[in-house]
Amino acid sequence: MKKANADVSAAVAVLLPCRDKEPSDGLAFIYEGEWARARRVRVMRAYRKVELVKAARENPGWVDFICGVKKLMAAEERPDDRVLIQDAYEKMVPYLGLTSKDPTESFKDAWFLVSGAIAFEGVRLTLWQTKADEKNRKKVLLGLYCPEPKVAIATDMLLRNLLKVCTHCHDIFLAQRRTQTACSIKCREAHRSAKWYALNKRKRALKRRKGQAA
Repeated sequence: MKKANADVSAAVAVLLPCRDKEPSDGLAFIYEGEWARARRVRVMRAYRKVELVKAARENPGWVDFICGVKKLMAAEERPDDRVLIQDAYEKMVPYLGLTSKDPTESFKDAWFLVSGAIAFEGVRLTLWQTKADEKNRKKVLLGLYCPEPKVAIATDMLLRNLLKVCTHCHDIFLAQRRTQTACSIKCREAHRSAKWYALNKRKRALKRRKGQAA
């Protein structure tokens, strides 16, 4: 099921509106008020992602929030990794307006689905028509229309496997493979050590609680 979901999301293009005189990849009709209006659109491609992420640094709180959501998604697959949840909490707390310094046990369950609704606000599923190829053929495909670059970044980061957040230094990077979790070997090993420390700290805390209860 996970593979099927990944295949579907990978096949759906993330679309951005074209600015004046900017080359387009096709045409989409978007409802605005009571009318569907034609919009020239471009596809968010891998080679443009880093540029868009830099542009979105104008909204640092938003970028940090999306990085946190991405870490919660990773924690969903690796529930034993408490470091991911702690990192996600620290990234998301300012944007969510929470004040507690430490995540509760229920943080991920309480905010995971809500954060998805926040991240995808304004995204519209649509059909779009590609430009004619060299044989004058056009295709009609599914697309996710994102009115703003920051929303496109969020959509692409949460749906794709190649734009990731490093588990240690938290930098956004383009992964060379789907299973890559850190931007470098150094960061990968540092996160492994932090994960081991957090796990043992949790075990010691549980042991102390049991001792006090007895």
